[in-house]
Amino acid sequence: MYKEDRVLSNPRGSRISRLNMSRALGDGNFKSPQRLVEATPDVVRVALRPHRDQFFILASDGVLEVMSEDEAIDIVKRTVAGSPPSDALAGQAAAALIHRATALQTRDNMTAVVVLLEW
Repeated sequence: MYKEDRVLSNPRGSRISRLNMSRALGDGNFKSPQRLVEATPDVVRVALRPHRDQFFILASDGVLEVMSEDEAIDIVKRTVAGSPPSDALAGQAAAALIHRATALQTRDNMTAVVVLLEW
């Protein structure tokens, strides 16, 4: 580990020095005097429609900056089509999103979670 590490995976990367997962914690060094990162989440409340909504996707910008929301939805729909909901299937759908974002050459870290709904 490097002396200046806090929550880093690549302290010699090409991005802003010492900025990685710390932004999720609201690292004060990147908020003042100049606001370089924002830790305020986007929050949206959506009413689920029983028997109509099949899943929801939680994904980081590393995934959704290289594909549209509609493309992400289509990937999950294709992955789960015709199969009963299961944790394994949800994992396969999330992996399919990561695979596609990688193929599209995302330059950011990636996280994807798919939650399959059973009504």
